[in-house]
Amino acid sequence: MEKTTVKKNVIVVGVLAFCMQAVPSFAGDAAAVYKTNCITCHGKDRKGSPAMVKMFKVEPVAMDLTAKAVISRSDADLAKIISDGKSKMPAYKDKLTAEEIRSLVSHLKTPVAAGSTSMAAENVVYKANCAACHGKEGQGNPAMAKMFKIPPEALNLSGRIAQHSDAEHIKTISAGRNKMPAFKDKLKDAEIADLAAYLHTLAPTPKPATSGSGEKSSAD
Repeated sequence: MEKTTVKKNVIVVGVLAFCMQAVPSFAGDAAAVYKTNCITCHGKDRKGSPAMVKMFKVEPVAMDLTAKAVISRSDADLAKIISDGKSKMPAYKDKLTAEEIRSLVSHLKTPVAAGSTSMAAENVVYKANCAACHGKEGQGNPAMAKMFKIPPEALNLSGRIAQHSDAEHIKTISAGRNKMPAFKDKLKDAEIADLAAYLHTLAPTPKPATSGSGEKSSAD
């Protein structure tokens, strides 16, 4: 029995060593750094590899980088975990440069495959829980603003989305803010994370500047 256990442990260590050293990191290319060092365990969608979850005998959420417990952490906390390791995750401080670690943290805070089919599901969550107050396109519902006796711009998300990170959106959605209720007991962590990512799609698209028309713009 002991020999079998030792053999399994040797195999696990060997797999980790191969995955960590098979391809060199590319400084400044966060996606490449992730693909080289993280994708084997955490998966392409960052929600964890079922095979690795089974092999390490951990809960799926332990490898889910899209979970609220992960993306709500500060950049400094994430950098420390990557650098020093945590639980069964190895330390990368001797493998990645400080710049690569910083770029990887930034990559983890970036929504996965924005505009993919998952956005359809996130849109359903938004329509069911947010559109009544914030409007279908995030510009606010004047009737709700009047009912709550607040300025219409308080419900307008479109102009403020880019000013806040996903972590800040997740905190607001989870805990509520001012007259906005908390959704932590109504939505799952994954739904809240997806919703935070979806909010960025509501930011207005800058219109291309026109030239040579001789007409004044509406801002003049």
